Amino acid sequence: MRQEQAGVEKLLRLIQSVPSPKAEPTKLWLAKVGYERIQEILNPKKALKHLKPTSLP
Repeated sequence: MRQEQAGVEKLLRLIQSVPSPKAEPTKLWLAKVGYERIQEILNPKKALKHLKPTSLP
């Protein structure tokens, strides 16, 4: 898990460092998703909107 986390961190840093206009939408999307995730951690009720309803037998 620790090694996987380091790989993800390196990947995100690599994406941040790309000076291409084509990378900008990805950078903006990552920033938005990261912000939303932090908000969900601070307020777990916000995470409920991502849950899919399950059908009980």
